[in-house]
Amino acid sequence: MNLSIGNCVKLKSGGPTMTITARTQSITTTWLDCQWFEGTLLKTQSFPEPTLKIASPQLTHLPLYNADPNCNHNTIPAPGGGIKCTKCKGWFCY
Repeated sequence: MNLSIGNCVKLKSGGPTMTITARTQSITTTWLDCQWFEGTLLKTQSFPEPTLKIASPQLTHLPLYNADPNCNHNTIPAPGGGIKCTKCKGWFCY
């Protein structure tokens, strides 16, 4: 995986959405510094890159184009930005 500074990520095991702020390469792995808020408190922690995944955009309130109105959408990030439904192929670009 090739995550970049500015990407929104989550731990593969769950947790809050975080923003990557820096990359550090060690001999064995790439470490990513991430920041997130717990209430009004800004948290920072480093994580090994393989433990992180791109966070799914929280855009469920936006209408999907070309979508089946009866579909219970399962949205995933779309290449190049936006989201798409894996069931009916509805989409939204941002």
